[in-house]
Amino acid sequence: MALDIYTDLLIQTPRLPTYVFPLTTCGSGGRTDYLTLACITSGFAPASSVTFKWQDPNGRSVTDFIQYPTVERNGVYTRVSQVRVRAAAWDGRNSYKCTVRHTSLSGEKSATLEKPVPPSSPTVSLLPVCSGDSTPDALICDIRDFYPKTLALTWRVNSRRQTGSSLTWQTEKQALGKYSASSSLKVDRTKWEINELYTCEVVHRQKTFSQRTSKDMSLGKLCLEVTLKPPRVREMFINNQAVLDCDITGAEEAA
Repeated sequence: MALDIYTDLLIQTPRLPTYVFPLTTCGSGGRTDYLTLACITSGFAPASSVTFKWQDPNGRSVTDFIQYPTVERNGVYTRVSQVRVRAAAWDGRNSYKCTVRHTSLSGEKSATLEKPVPPSSPTVSLLPVCSGDSTPDALICDIRDFYPKTLALTWRVNSRRQTGSSLTWQTEKQALGKYSASSSLKVDRTKWEINELYTCEVVHRQKTFSQRTSKDMSLGKLCLEVTLKPPRVREMFINNQAVLDCDITGAEEAA
């Protein structure tokens, strides 16, 4: 009896949710016109103390959603909310946001729901960047159409791993939720002239993808020329911002 009274008092003490968990399910009946997004929250008190808020990928509030009644089990309250969205209108680069607020306590918890993306292996390309003669100043390793986001990249010259300030790296999200990335490596002209082998090695989902090049291997292949145009002074004063234009052109090298 004493335990029941203690449990009842504990349940009625206002508490914030301990977590918000997102769920994504496909439409029923074999149709994929709509997706059902859901949020589960638990650990709050009292029973009617939390409300949900949904936001679309543009940050606008979604009002057409369902909040199910609170369920209590072993002294813990749980509540679920769901919303249906058009699958065709949900681009993989965007996400919906579910926020849970307590009616009497400050603070909130939120979860982000992204469109499910099937695993995809990367396409790796190795491109030389030139600035006049046929000897490249740098190599760009272009990696596209991979998911999930995590991967590892290693540059090698004649199997020797390259590290230091000569490396740059960036990654971004593409349409349909896949990712692209690129890395560049400055080329040592002395090593290039003696035909040392340059390798870009990518490991994604425990599989290795690589591209190689050298002076002999690059003959007759595309060489990129990169020109950076400085900002116009007039536009800097008028718009209070500097815009740099980067022109990338390519031409076939002579064998």
